[in-house]
Amino acid sequence: MASSTVHLAITEELIRRRSFKDPERLRFGAVLPDFRKSGNGHLFIYPCGGYRKAYNMTGLRKG
Repeated sequence: MASSTVHLAITEELIRRRSFKDPERLRFGAVLPDFRKSGNGHLFIYPCGGYRKAYNMTGLRKG
């Protein structure tokens, strides 16, 4: 299953269980990281000499 489909399925379940101010924006944000022609939009860094992968939260917050 494509990761954008998984993200959207989880988001739909969250929307079903909880109340959100703008569920359409949440849906859009759920699939946006995977919506690129080459690679994906996940921002990874490789700390510890490159043998572990982590999300670059600092880079994500900077936009």
